[in-house]
Amino acid sequence: MILQDKVVLVTGGTSGIGRATALAKPTGGNRLCPTTSKGGGGGSSN
Repeated sequence: MILQDKVVLVTGGTSGIGRATALAKPTGGNRLCPTTSKGGGGGSSN
């Protein structure tokens, strides 16, 4: 799969495979956005 000029959303970006992916250098003009569900966030489960 070729991704070019995209935003790559990495879930679990603070540990394990997600962290390793987030630390890798994006290629092809991509932007990397690591995320986590830890920390309380502002989400709602309703």
